[in-house]
Amino acid sequence: MKISWRITRRDWAMLVLLNILNGLIVIGSLVLLLIGALLLGAPLVIAVSGAAYGLVIAPYFSARCLACGYDLTGLVSDRCPECGTPVGEEPGKPPAGPEQPWHGRRGL
Repeated sequence: MKISWRITRRDWAMLVLLNILNGLIVIGSLVLLLIGALLLGAPLVIAVSGAAYGLVIAPYFSARCLACGYDLTGLVSDRCPECGTPVGEEPGKPPAGPEQPWHGRRGL
């Protein structure tokens, strides 16, 4: 320890400044890394979210027939004029009704 102090005693201020500069360089690098991650990551997240919305969520809110894709905008009937599927139901699914065939009957 004594030998180290004798060698660096005259340059201690320079060594402290170099250590501070080194710390600033590390902090600056981390900030630039974070900014780069945000600049690259944010558009990627937005693009993937937009694609997921377009592929998964939007068809449930669009005015199109789920069976044939016919545009149902302005439709006044409850069935698709192209394929006859009831509007709002999935293709191949029976029309909505009571769960049991006897539901709502008063007697035999």
